[in-house]
Amino acid sequence: MQALAVFLLVISFIGLSVNEMTPEIKAKVIEIGRSCMEESGADLELIIKLQQGEFTDDPKLKQQFLCMNKKIGLQKENGDIDEAAIRERINQFTNDPKKTEELMKECVIKEAAAEETAFKSIKCLYDKAPKDAIKKF
Repeated sequence: MQALAVFLLVISFIGLSVNEMTPEIKAKVIEIGRSCMEESGADLELIIKLQQGEFTDDPKLKQQFLCMNKKIGLQKENGDIDEAAIRERINQFTNDPKKTEELMKECVIKEAAAEETAFKSIKCLYDKAPKDAIKKF
């Protein structure tokens, strides 16, 4: 059950409202999280630390974020960011177009390595998004 909460938490960082997820979507999120964890080899302890806002600079955790971003459509298969998808997700939890654009400018961080892009962008969103918006999840 703890793994379920952690996967839902990670998804919430990237703009999906857990409260608005249907049971089918929650099941899919869990499936994606588990699949990506098997693929990336990410340490569950590092994922759990995300609950306290601790983003460990770990290559496997970065691969976890990239895998999940690809599977939910925030990054393309080649690793490029899908800005329209990210904008839509951010706007879902800020409900403020101006704040959405601020977060897009600050947090859509394009790095040479796709996993760095995923990691830095998600960390930035966690750090910069209004805390009351994050609490909705």
